[in-house]
Amino acid sequence: MRYRNPTDLEESILDVLAGLTYLQDEGIKEFALVGHSFGGAVVIQAAAQSPDVRTVVTLATQSYGTEPATELATRFSLLLMHGTNDQVLPPQCSEHVYDIALEPKRLILYPNATHGLDEVADEVYLVVRDWIVQQLNPPTASLS
Repeated sequence: MRYRNPTDLEESILDVLAGLTYLQDEGIKEFALVGHSFGGAVVIQAAAQSPDVRTVVTLATQSYGTEPATELATRFSLLLMHGTNDQVLPPQCSEHVYDIALEPKRLILYPNATHGLDEVADEVYLVVRDWIVQQLNPPTASLS
């Protein structure tokens, strides 16, 4: 989604929440949110305010605004992906979020990948797809 004001964290969070409300009105009940860079903080904050979010994926996230990751593991899982050659936001931003987050969580660092993760785009696509499918469709216990 395109934020109305992509430099304003609070307004961008409201944009995502409005999008979730629209989708809820359409009958969708569970969500995965994916955010890149600034959008990583946006989706973590939005997930903190929406009980229907089951997983969050951040790509080269900033660390500012990600504090809710410390307390929301009971509600959603977190996948963080970052390139080690990111010239915009260092991988330590994702490492910090990983350190403060509770399980379930996963951090993947891509050697030599830059901020857009273009160098590993195909792998990122597959990992994100598989993560979301797994998190939104957890295995059910077999009946004995």
